[in-house]
Amino acid sequence: MARDGFHDVLFPHAVALGAAGGPTRRTDIAATASGGEVRRARWAGSRRSWRIALGGLSQPESAELLTFFEAREGQRYAFAFRDPFDHSSNPSGGAPTPLDATLGTEDGTQTEFVFAKSYGSTSRVIDLVDPASLQVAVDGVALDPGAFSLDTDRRSITLVDPPAEGEEVTAGFLFDTPVRFASDSLELSLGARGAAVPSIELVEVRL
Repeated sequence: MARDGFHDVLFPHAVALGAAGGPTRRTDIAATASGGEVRRARWAGSRRSWRIALGGLSQPESAELLTFFEAREGQRYAFAFRDPFDHSSNPSGGAPTPLDATLGTEDGTQTEFVFAKSYGSTSRVIDLVDPASLQVAVDGVALDPGAFSLDTDRRSITLVDPPAEGEEVTAGFLFDTPVRFASDSLELSLGARGAAVPSIELVEVRL
């Protein structure tokens, strides 16, 4: 299924390696008469952003970036970005295993499960799972690839047969984050060592 305002293409890998950034939360803090604080979260979860500043891009790399920006029409269309710091279901950041993320406990009839990654006591819905990396297990036993299918939006799986009631469905995967350019302008400069990108900012979007 196509998503309005989203192109399912990956941001150029060579440029993504220069990204610096991560999650941001929004918290309201009010002081009480006793000198304490009351803290309330304004956002239900984090929103991520990244800044990219690169020097020495080759001619093919700078041409790829320029083409990618024009094809997205600046901020108009979102796209997929492989966060260098957080793109695996494995809590340690390593290769995914089928036991990484709990998707739910079977009730005897449910066959569709949405991807999520846990960060301690909080969790994050994952929208763009990498199909080639996906592994699924039921009650600790890995399933054959033919026993499940990834939906076209890459945010959930459907099991061919519902497992027995009470059995836990888990998964492991690599994933991308949906983002857009934070500006409608792209600045490139040419120096002795090739093209340079003074600054690009990417911001996470909800699909």
